[in-house]
Amino acid sequence: MDSWTFNPDKISVSQGNIQQWVAPYAGRFRITAYGAQGGGAFGGRGAVMSGVFEFSEGETIDILVGHQGEAINNDCAGGGGTFVATPTGSPLLVAGGGGGGFEGESDLRHATINQDANPGGAAGGTEGNGGYTSNQTIDGGAGFFTNGESLNPSPAPQAYLNGGEGGHNVNPYSSQEALGGFGGGGGASRGSSNLARGGGGGFSGGGAGYNSQNAGGGGSFNLGTDQENIDGASITANTGDGLVVIEALGAPPSDGSTSKVSGVVQIKGTPAQRTVRAFSYRAIAHQIDGEAVTASKSLGQSISDPSTGEYTIDLLAGYSEAVFVIAFDDYGMDFQADMAVTVGDRVHPSISNGHVWECTGSGTLPSEEPAWVIDTETAQLYGTASMIARPFYRPVVHGPVNPEVIAPDPAP
Repeated sequence: MDSWTFNPDKISVSQGNIQQWVAPYAGRFRITAYGAQGGGAFGGRGAVMSGVFEFSEGETIDILVGHQGEAINNDCAGGGGTFVATPTGSPLLVAGGGGGGFEGESDLRHATINQDANPGGAAGGTEGNGGYTSNQTIDGGAGFFTNGESLNPSPAPQAYLNGGEGGHNVNPYSSQEALGGFGGGGGASRGSSNLARGGGGGFSGGGAGYNSQNAGGGGSFNLGTDQENIDGASITANTGDGLVVIEALGAPPSDGSTSKVSGVVQIKGTPAQRTVRAFSYRAIAHQIDGEAVTASKSLGQSISDPSTGEYTIDLLAGYSEAVFVIAFDDYGMDFQADMAVTVGDRVHPSISNGHVWECTGSGTLPSEEPAWVIDTETAQLYGTASMIARPFYRPVVHGPVNPEVIAPDPAP
């Protein structure tokens, strides 16, 4: 199985780059994202989010790997979230980063597997927005859509859509500065006996903490299927920087493997010609018009033989999991005034009555919809066109069925 690993691309703790991955072939891939740890030996731990996604060959995704927040004396910055998104800015997978923390603080400093972040001394962000702060010397963590709150003129933690830079929080009380981790981690810079803790970045940003207040871990997001998600509080070892791992599920099409489903379409026991389509039984994460969606996917179609009813559908990218097969009758065109029709065209009445009318003699339909005659034996004249009633059958569904996978012939 092919596998790809994305480590932090560091310029500094608070700065980095968004990396790209291009699907080398069409298929299903498991993506696992690890959020970064908050600053300090007891900084909140990032979440681990994993899901299965389907991509077309050449499809590109953007990846931002979170950095661990800095810790200087009593100042502990938030860790960055790790993000996987479409090039158009739609989230696919986000693992929240941990908030800055100290020994004995509550589990709220760890990242969640929920979209909303944990609160600190201030509220955590919700619905993809940044977290809040209660003091000039600390930042709330950034979310996917909006920055973390900062009461300091220094750069606030940036949302993923704004580049993901961690918070700086240079303030007049201190010359030291614990930088927030790249991925929207909140900065912290009190620098005295007080405790300053930045919120973790993530899908939603964690709330900041000051003195006896906790910092909140960031929220997470998963659009994949077959999810495996772990919150930071359930992880015992320090996580450090974030990470993204992409694993191919199944052999790539380059090995020559194909798959198909075959069968027979019958209507009332008689072979019939119908359009037959195969759909994935399981919901699949993929893109439609550039937007990330999770839904059943069309994998191929065929037309059954009019004499035998037999069909074979070659499935997209050698798909090997269970599918539904659906046979569709020809619905035809809705009636339109003065519409020209030719032999074989079908017209559906504006009020459904279980029949469609098939053209047996070319012509033009009347200017007003006629009273359709349900006579399946004799054609009627509508305008100048000759039409005969045909029963319209509802779609016939078969499945779920497992495709036949055909291995390539061995090399000579």
